[in-house]
Amino acid sequence: MIEQYQDTIEAELFKNKLLYKGYRHTSINLRYIFIQNAVFSYSFLLSFIDFIKVGISNKP
Repeated sequence: MIEQYQDTIEAELFKNKLLYKGYRHTSINLRYIFIQNAVFSYSFLLSFIDFIKVGISNKP
């Protein structure tokens, strides 16, 4: 399940890199870093939830 999100996340990050490439302003860079961290933590959370679901469903 996480694979389908992985492509989207990589595409979003690539788009963000292109979007912010021309800017060198501190506030924009900080916002970009914050967005990047939020996206990665969200994908980690999704994979963690999937891991728990699999663990629960495999119990006898």
